[in-house]
Amino acid sequence: MHKYRIIILFNLIIFQLFVGLNVFAQKLINESFFNESMPLVLKEVSEKYKFKFSYDYSLLEKVIVTDDYINLSKKKFMRQLTSKYNFDFEEIDGVYIISPRKKTAQKFIVKGLVVDSESKERLPYANIYDKKTSYNTASNQEGYFTIFMNNADTAKFMISYMGYKTREFVVCSNDSVDVLQIKLESEDKLISKVDVQSNNIKSVDLGQMAGHFTVNPAKMADLPVLGELDIFRNLQLFPGIGGTDNSSSGLIIRNSPSDQTLVTFDGFSILDLNHFFGMFSAINSKVVKDIQIYKGGFEAKYGNRVSGMVEITGKSGNLSKPTVHFNLNMLSANLVIQVPLFKKASLLIAARRSYNEIVKTSLYDQIFDKVKSPIDNSYWLVNGTVRYLPNQLEPVFRFYDLNFKLNLPLSKKDILGISFYLGKDNLDFLDSTAVEYDYQMLENMNWGNRGLGLKWTRNWSKKVFSNFSLNYSNYFNYYLSDYSYSQSTYSDTSLIYESNNIDNINLKINTTWYINKKHTFEIGLDNNTINVDFLSFWNDNILQDIRQFAKQLSVFAQDKYSVSSKLYLIAGLRANFISSSEVTNIEPRLSLQYKISPLLNLKVSAGNYHQYLNKIPVKNLAGINRDYWMISDNILAPAVASSHYTIGFNLKKRFFTIDFEAYYKNTLNLIEYESAILNEISSQTNDLEGVYHKGEGKIAGIDVLLLKEYGKYSGWIAYSLGKSLRKFPDINNGQAYPSNNDQRHELKIVNMLKLKNWNFALSWIYGSGKPYTQPIGQYYVTLLNGKQKLISVPENKNSSRLPAFHSLDMSVNYNFRIGSGFAKVGLSIFNLYGRQNIKYRFYRIAEETNSDLLQSPVYKVYDIKLMGFTPNVSFSIDF
Repeated sequence: MHKYRIIILFNLIIFQLFVGLNVFAQKLINESFFNESMPLVLKEVSEKYKFKFSYDYSLLEKVIVTDDYINLSKKKFMRQLTSKYNFDFEEIDGVYIISPRKKTAQKFIVKGLVVDSESKERLPYANIYDKKTSYNTASNQEGYFTIFMNNADTAKFMISYMGYKTREFVVCSNDSVDVLQIKLESEDKLISKVDVQSNNIKSVDLGQMAGHFTVNPAKMADLPVLGELDIFRNLQLFPGIGGTDNSSSGLIIRNSPSDQTLVTFDGFSILDLNHFFGMFSAINSKVVKDIQIYKGGFEAKYGNRVSGMVEITGKSGNLSKPTVHFNLNMLSANLVIQVPLFKKASLLIAARRSYNEIVKTSLYDQIFDKVKSPIDNSYWLVNGTVRYLPNQLEPVFRFYDLNFKLNLPLSKKDILGISFYLGKDNLDFLDSTAVEYDYQMLENMNWGNRGLGLKWTRNWSKKVFSNFSLNYSNYFNYYLSDYSYSQSTYSDTSLIYESNNIDNINLKINTTWYINKKHTFEIGLDNNTINVDFLSFWNDNILQDIRQFAKQLSVFAQDKYSVSSKLYLIAGLRANFISSSEVTNIEPRLSLQYKISPLLNLKVSAGNYHQYLNKIPVKNLAGINRDYWMISDNILAPAVASSHYTIGFNLKKRFFTIDFEAYYKNTLNLIEYESAILNEISSQTNDLEGVYHKGEGKIAGIDVLLLKEYGKYSGWIAYSLGKSLRKFPDINNGQAYPSNNDQRHELKIVNMLKLKNWNFALSWIYGSGKPYTQPIGQYYVTLLNGKQKLISVPENKNSSRLPAFHSLDMSVNYNFRIGSGFAKVGLSIFNLYGRQNIKYRFYRIAEETNSDLLQSPVYKVYDIKLMGFTPNVSFSIDF
């Protein structure tokens, strides 16, 4: 029985092998074809190998097959046949359906360059977008951009840039142009018969991210000017930037001190922003091409400040023809020359200078009267510092600034730029007499900035760009007072000297990689070498002698990621190392924008920030009230650290925009300098730690902007609500108090109207009163040298408020042609109704020696007032 079972099993195996081999032999295809049409091939295979096919005869009849098919199954045969001749197949219920191959979308990259149609100057940060797909990108600082498309696409894009007409351009996948050049037409010239409704030129462009916006310098030229166009004064008309002290000496962004905002020009930093004691900006507006403003929450590629960031890009020069701009106003003259070189290079030279040594205009006299205010008898207050001017002499004041810019394309992929800046103010006066006594006084103040930038831009490919820059910046501020008095019974001498000098050498490397439509990756290095010197002495007493050196290295990486058509985010990380304190700080940053609807955007930002160079307020017994800069260390001044949180929305209609942002900032390691008496004591004991106090600050508020631009009219309403508090364990009994920049309410209303060749502008600013400290008593103390000094006793710090500020300013400009050139005559009036606004208030103790003084303190109150009714006339010409 067992024997039969084995025989049966063996026969079954043989049968199965036979059947399997027979079936396998039936499935394998072995055929060769030569110059046969595909329908004929399919028919032959179908009959011989039992295939079933479905196809469009008209598509296959012209396909000629020449190939060998050896030992192939049905599917392998179909795959080899269809792939070679660009067809697809699909098997459904044993039927092989042949269809034309679906074209796969292949990526196509377009590299473009945005330039001015007339001057051929590159335009940075232009916005390029496709309404159909919501694809959006921007040109870099050199005007280049990258667009990702599918190979079969023909797309229409819109491109916009502040001060230029928005235009459309079409990109086709079969374009063979290496670099697509887009020319934009500028509106900063007089253009007759222009359809202003369809070619509306924006005054301000709100960025995608919280706290970021761009202004149009050409459009701002229509606003009231004190002398000539002042870019920083115009920025103060927007929410979140303080504008109630008639000063361009610094930008107070969201109630933070001005030294916490970094200002760069062509890559190098500018520490002192003012001419004429802060009356107007040290930056020549006619050499400015682009201004990017960040009120907080800025990207990881920016650092070294804890409040705001202003990035200014200077003009490179006209590549088409030589041009000249000349401006003359009641304070200064300005000359800008642009010349093309070697067809591809360009040169810009600009010089601006006051001329009051030759002619003192009424505007000069009025401004200087506000800078120099009488106190008692022969004592005057000059720029916040008490000066002894016995004969009430007028000091000689002058200022100037120079700009030089060379732009040199080295090849199609390489651009070299060299930028130089020098700005200086100088105040001198010499007084002497020898009638009844020998008397002489020499006083000099000079301050300013120097900057030199060398930048190499390299386009490695359509997707990768790099910037290499080497920058040098120098800030200087000197004061000298040499006084001598001699008569038969009495003689006196006094020598006061202060100097603050900062040298900064900066190396930056920044690479941008446009990975695809969704990702743009940036990585960079920022290396700083900083030297700070501050020297202050009075006669033989050295009050301060600080010499600091530090190396700071920062690296960053960030990704700009379009998560979807609605969500866009920028995530980054920055790391800083400072040698003076041997500390490494990590700064994560995140910003996002979410499109709730095509018109409504939600924006959020958060990040950490550190600052290693800070301004310290100083007041000594000589009456000198001047600030100086200090590098952070582990002893006196650790790095200032801040966290930013912002949330808001942006609603854009056709002719108006509503922008709202709420913010909160927490700042650590703030420094306050102690009173004058402790400064004097410390100078004799050489103990500096006792006069520096460390604390923290908290700032919160909202910024609202309602912007309307329609046809011939443009204007906006800006409102800011803010609260800035500081807290120091050793000041104000450890209780929080308002900071010097605390201003609860600020309202600005701006209107601009164009009627043919006329431009009219009217602006009104209101600001609630800023805080100050009143004295409530006084007493005598004996110094270490045996002398007595009368010291005032203050109330709680900053517990009083100045009166509110408000001012109405207006301007009228007339544009006309002179031959082939353009000219403008303008009239501006500041403080049209003559409001007596107060800049600050201070007190002087009556120097009396009677014993009743301690029981009955005597103070004199002095209000230092801002500009009253102030007219200014200007003339400019371009040719």
